[in-house]
Amino acid sequence: MLLISPLARVLTCLIALLLLIPVAGIRLQDEARLVQFHNRNLNVLPPPDGFMRDPVEFFRQAKSWLADRAYPIQQASLLQKKILFHAFKTPPQRRISLGSDGFIFVNGGSEETVNGILANVCMNSHDEAMAAQLRGLLPSVIQFASSRGMAVDVVIVPTSMTLYADRLPTSVPQIYRDACRERMQGHSPLLTLTAPPGLNFVYPLQAMKSASSDEAFFPKGNWHPTGMSLKVVRDSYLDALHVGKTVDDRLERGMGPSEIMNTYGIDVELPVYFVRNPRVQFDAARNATFNTAIRERFTASQATTRAYANAAPLLEESVLMLSDSYGEFSSEVFAGAFRNVVQVTSNNLSREHVVDVVDRSAAAFKIDRLILLVQEGGVGNLVVWANAFAAAPAMH
Repeated sequence: MLLISPLARVLTCLIALLLLIPVAGIRLQDEARLVQFHNRNLNVLPPPDGFMRDPVEFFRQAKSWLADRAYPIQQASLLQKKILFHAFKTPPQRRISLGSDGFIFVNGGSEETVNGILANVCMNSHDEAMAAQLRGLLPSVIQFASSRGMAVDVVIVPTSMTLYADRLPTSVPQIYRDACRERMQGHSPLLTLTAPPGLNFVYPLQAMKSASSDEAFFPKGNWHPTGMSLKVVRDSYLDALHVGKTVDDRLERGMGPSEIMNTYGIDVELPVYFVRNPRVQFDAARNATFNTAIRERFTASQATTRAYANAAPLLEESVLMLSDSYGEFSSEVFAGAFRNVVQVTSNNLSREHVVDVVDRSAAAFKIDRLILLVQEGGVGNLVVWANAFAAAPAMH
């Protein structure tokens, strides 16, 4: 007869309780935060009758369900990532690259598309055929805006991958490193694209390269440009408009957290510039009206919008900025030039609703100018929007 001492019984019970924690703690976690953590929909629990039909498949699905929710998956993952980054200088995911001189790059949107962003930013958007397609559609963009009483401009913002292609690490496949270096050296059809009269086309690669030696110009740990880099983009745009005056704002150098590493809960402080303009203020009332007017056209009625008012503008114009996420950071800096700017992010907007969003915006406010702004990997978005505008009925 096997005898177990009281201490052994206690230890066995404690171990059993510890092994139950990953399951028992599931209820302590927020499902929405888990979706955000995994950056995808969570695996679902298989129905009970699935066990009788296919036990192997049932346990496979149950294992996947548990793996997504095992407690404390978020805290354990964060600790692992911090150790990898600080102790071994290893990126938190394969889609992130750690370059030379402290640069951090986002190669792809997910672990399933590890180099997808690199492909769009340095290759697809600079393809001759893509540029030709965009060029051919620009007259339709002008006609669309003109029929609605608006001026229209296109702004394509360079990314850190082309501005600092020489900092990409050797872990990035050479095909992408070579393509990004080609763009950094000024080889792109976007630089020679001539827009038809009635539209200003701005891709300020050269102007940004000229200022890029300042380590805080384009924050090295960010996907989005801020501060000085956005001021250069805006001023290049105003030069294209022949404004002839400069925005009275100032740059303040400081330190800020890496946007990329912050998403993994890792604190990395890096040099950054802040644009200070006391005349530009966030307009909460205007933003609420704007969001209400357009949000039902977005997936799950979730529209990301911003609105700014300027007490001393260079141009007495109200602007609608239709953009990707780069517009969320650019709109406040661009607002330094205009009376009002409202900005909407297109990430949850389908092609068939693009025209309606513009028209609803114009119904809510008088819009003098439409600015289409994307990062350079978003040229495909411009083509989609331009096709939607080309198909839209004219308004008079």
